[in-house]
Amino acid sequence: MTETQPGQITNKVGFVCDCPIVHRLACWDEGFYAEHEGKQYCILHYPEAKDQQRFNSAIERKLNAENYSFSGICFTETASFRGSVFAKNADFSDVIFKGVADFRESQFRGKADFRSATFDGSAEFKATSFQGEAIFSKVNFNGAADFYQVHFLQKADFLFSFFHQDANFTSNEFKAIADFGSAEFQKLSNFYKANFLQKAEFGSAKFFGEARFINAEFQNDGYFAAAEFAGVPDFNTAKFLAAADFSGAIFGGQTRFFSTEFKGETTFSTATFKEMTNFMSSSFRNNADFGSATFHSPVYFDNASFAGEAGFSHTSFKDVARFSSSEKKKVFSDSALLNLEFARIDKPERIAFHGLELRPHWFVNVDCRKFDFLDVRWLNEINWSRTYSPKAELQSLAGKVSAPHRLLSVTYRQLAVNAEENHRYGEALKLRYASMEAHRLETFSGFTPWKLNWWYWLASGYGESAVRAFLVFVALIAVFTFGYTKTCFDHPGKTQPAVGASPSAGNSTVKANDIRPLELKDALIYSLNVAILQKPEPKPFSFAAKLLVWLETVLGPAQAALLALAVRRRFMR
Repeated sequence: MTETQPGQITNKVGFVCDCPIVHRLACWDEGFYAEHEGKQYCILHYPEAKDQQRFNSAIERKLNAENYSFSGICFTETASFRGSVFAKNADFSDVIFKGVADFRESQFRGKADFRSATFDGSAEFKATSFQGEAIFSKVNFNGAADFYQVHFLQKADFLFSFFHQDANFTSNEFKAIADFGSAEFQKLSNFYKANFLQKAEFGSAKFFGEARFINAEFQNDGYFAAAEFAGVPDFNTAKFLAAADFSGAIFGGQTRFFSTEFKGETTFSTATFKEMTNFMSSSFRNNADFGSATFHSPVYFDNASFAGEAGFSHTSFKDVARFSSSEKKKVFSDSALLNLEFARIDKPERIAFHGLELRPHWFVNVDCRKFDFLDVRWLNEINWSRTYSPKAELQSLAGKVSAPHRLLSVTYRQLAVNAEENHRYGEALKLRYASMEAHRLETFSGFTPWKLNWWYWLASGYGESAVRAFLVFVALIAVFTFGYTKTCFDHPGKTQPAVGASPSAGNSTVKANDIRPLELKDALIYSLNVAILQKPEPKPFSFAAKLLVWLETVLGPAQAALLALAVRRRFMR
């Protein structure tokens, strides 16, 4: 037994190990073993190769005495705890495992504290059960870390841990919070089929190798805000049953979210996607926020489904972005909303919408003239049966944007340009009509007969409806025909002798005045002639007749011209 400094407290056997004070409880029963670099150590804390038999005996004594304080101990060879049962709290903080650390099939019934431990060899925790809190914060895993089929019944704390080799958490069950915040994974991090029953915290974590979350299930919030994925992040067929937060995350490798289920609020705002991103067949059952995200490479949403708002406001698309659907898959549900407002698009011709049902107001405040629309159906406002009106679209925009009528009018016009440039002429006709209709409805719900635009709408559907123009032309002919049957015209009369003149006198005859309305058949022919700027007989006699002829001379040819314009536009397309 060595001497101690005056007033210094010794351990049970009168020895003071030169390990840090916080570790001395681990060697309470140990005496002096050897010196290292001028310091005296017990066999447990001696940092170099040691008598392994004596060391193992000391560990065995601690286990038998249910003394689970191993703080700061240095295991220079394999540390075998396989199948061990730690009935109380176990303290492995600051432990150094220079060889394999074997805890397979062990049970920690109390708290398991491995904070700041160092595993230079592989860390084997396969099928281990942590019934109390498991603390692995600030741990250095220099070898492989195998946590296959581990059950964490209380909090699993891996905050700021560092995994230099593969980390295997396959089929883990986390019944409480799993905190991997700011952890670093240098190689494969495998969470295949992991089940997170409470919050999964991966905020600011760094994944330099493949991050494999295939078939993982997040029954509570999955938090990956500000995480960095330098390798391939693979969330294929994973399930986020609550909120999923990837805001500010950086995806450096090819990103996989194929058939991923997002049941709660999903956030990818301000995230950066550097390589190809696959959201094909994914399901967003709540709002999905991609606002201000940046896609440097193609992103695919083929056969994905959105039940809430798909928010791409201020999002930057630098390459392909494709939304498409098979015949059996509806991408946007009846309650869905696509928001592309102020999206920054470098190559608009690569923004594709194929086989979808869309709403025109989804494209307000984004230039959609060069988008690739293939086999799309414009719901509610374009596939009209009789009435062409953007009223429902305006109601959807109410309170969301300033000047909704003008913005929607611009959007319809851009969609019309897109349709016409791609030879979808019938669709372009309806879109142009809707553009002018949205503008008309801005004032007094569209009832503005003092404006020329209102009459243009009434007479020919803004020159787009040949049917309406024809019906109005027929109505004009009918109205004037009726008017001519009620007003007086100067018909050519028969000659008869003048009063007091001899019948044989040559200059003794006059024409009798025959002032009367036109017969219906004559009135119809008369109206048609006036409408095409002819000057038919008889001459109007009464003021009312003259007024009717003058009005039809103005209105008839104008309406005929509108009809000709509408017909010409239809056949030109």
